[in-house]
Order: sequence, then structure tokens, then C-alpha cells
Amino acid sequence: MRDWKAILFLVLAPALLHTASAQVKSGTAGAQFLKLSATARGLGMADALLPLADDVSAIYYNPGGLTQLDEGWHASMTHYALPVDVTQNWVGIAYGQPDNGTSYGISLTFLNSGWMDVTTPERPEGTGEQFNYLDFALGATVAKRLTNKFSTGLTLKMINESSLEFNSTGWAADVGTFYDTKWRSMKLAMIISNFGPDMKFIEKEYPLPILFKFGVSMDLMGTRDDEHYMQGAFEFGHPSDNVEQLNLGLEYSFKDQFFLRLGKKVNAIDQTEFDDYDPETGYEYPLLSTDGLSLGAGFNWKHEAWGNMTLDYAYAPSRYLDSRNMITLSWSR
Repeated sequence: MRDWKAILFLVLAPALLHTASAQVKSGTAGAQFLKLSATARGLGMADALLPLADDVSAIYYNPGGLTQLDEGWHASMTHYALPVDVTQNWVGIAYGQPDNGTSYGISLTFLNSGWMDVTTPERPEGTGEQFNYLDFALGATVAKRLTNKFSTGLTLKMINESSLEFNSTGWAADVGTFYDTKWRSMKLAMIISNFGPDMKFIEKEYPLPILFKFGVSMDLMGTRDDEHYMQGAFEFGHPSDNVEQLNLGLEYSFKDQFFLRLGKKVNAIDQTEFDDYDPETGYEYPLLSTDGLSLGAGFNWKHEAWGNMTLDYAYAPSRYLDSRNMITLSWSR
């Protein structure tokens, strides 16, 4: 009975959160770096990793899934090359304890805008000085398996944004759940991320980009122990500062050693209802287009003495800006 209550809660919660009409509210929340991908596996699957995060990346994508870690230490490092020379680095370290169902982790997200010229109305070409914009989030995670099917996790993180002599500091929490139905390999998950008080930069307060997400995953071909294995995930997201979005992801593995990934983001709201609708573009991320598309690949090397090492790469084309590239190196033992 308790398992069915968990399923009902996971399924109905997103619908209850969507009782109000959708509104485009871009630019109404700060700390936007908290919405970026953290690992190449996630980016390669269009971030549809909520129900599939079973490695260190669960710290970021769903702390409730961190209980799936094998016994021992796990670490991951990511470098994300964004347009206009912006870079983001993510580091996660976790310790899994499947025997008692409790896992722990810490993480650091660091974004650097790169150096930019200081300009003034009197000197629009530059004053000769330079500055950059820095963001970071330092988090601590704990996850607990409550039953043999249901787990939950919590991440508390300190957030800082700074530029020149100005900075803003705050905190936020991510609360995630993971439910393995044990039926046809279906897994359910839900998360509320970046939940916390408003931050203040100089004299202006701004809210955090709170995000509600619900995801479902299933095995589409074979099982994890088979030579050929494919799993897929569907994820629905309701951000506080934008319209709803669907993330679709596929991951194929060969002998659990070589991986290919495909992802697609799709806007869930018909934008014709908005005043600024452009009939030439329609949806921001239409289903049948390369907008919101991402690709990825990975290689897993297992060594008896050194442990398991995984190298992942992801590529996301863009119609308006430079394409994005991400590389992640992971280790476990």
C-alpha cells in the first residue's frame, strides 16, 4: 500500500503544480547557471536523466537516485564549453553504502564568463580595465533508501554570484525522489530544485529559478547485463521562470562499455497564445527540428586494480549561438 501511495504522489504532484495557466516569464529569476547541464551523459540525453541518474551525477540530477551507487567512492569532473567563451566546470564526489541504503556526496559548480572590457558612456570602446562574472554553487547531498523500491535525497547548496566588487550569496535546496516499480523496468522520479529564499545583488532582490520535474524511464531493448541494451526516458519540467518543457532521452550501450546517446528538448506550450508569437518559428523547440537536439557518446574502461573509468562527450548544436561541447571524466572504485 505504501508503494502505491508513493506512485500516486509522484504522478499527481506535477499536475497539481500546474493548476495555473502557463506564462512566459523569462528574465524573472537569477542564478541561471543552476539550470545548465552538469555531465556529458545528461547533456547527451537532453537532461532527461532524472529517473536514470544512478552514478555521481545523481547529486545534481536527482539526489534520490544516489542510493543506487555501488559500495565505495565515486567521482566525476566535467568541463562545459558554452558560447562566447563562457565555461562551466562541475565536480562531484560521492560514497555509496548499498548495505544500509544511505549515500553521501559533495559537489561544486563553477561558471566563468571570461574576461570582458569595462566600458562607460564616456569611453564606449573600453577603459583599459577588464572584469569577469563568476558563479559557483557548493552542495552537500544525503540520500536514503526508505524501502526496497523507494528512495529520497536532499542537497543543500550555497550559491554565490560576483562581478567586480559586487557579489550576492544565498542558499537553496534540491529534494528528489526515486521509485523503482519493479514492473517492466519502469522507474519514476520527481524533484524540486533550487528552492530557497531570494538573493540580492547590489540593491535588487531576485528569485531563484525553481524547477519542478517528473520523469519516467524504461528499458527499450534487452537488460543491463545483455550485450545490446537501450533505455529511454521522458521528463516533464515546470520552471518558475519559463514555459513547460519536455526532455526526451535515449541511451544505447554495447557490452556496458560503449555508449551512444540522443536527446531532444521540446516546449510543451503552444506559443501562439502569446503576444510575441513568431509564426516563422512557432515553438522555440519544435519536435521535428534540430533545435534542442543533443548527441553523446561514452567509453567505460574497467580495471581490477584502478577501478572503473568512464569518458563521456556530448554535443548540442544551436541555431543562434555557437554549439556547445561537454566532456566528463568519471571514476569509481
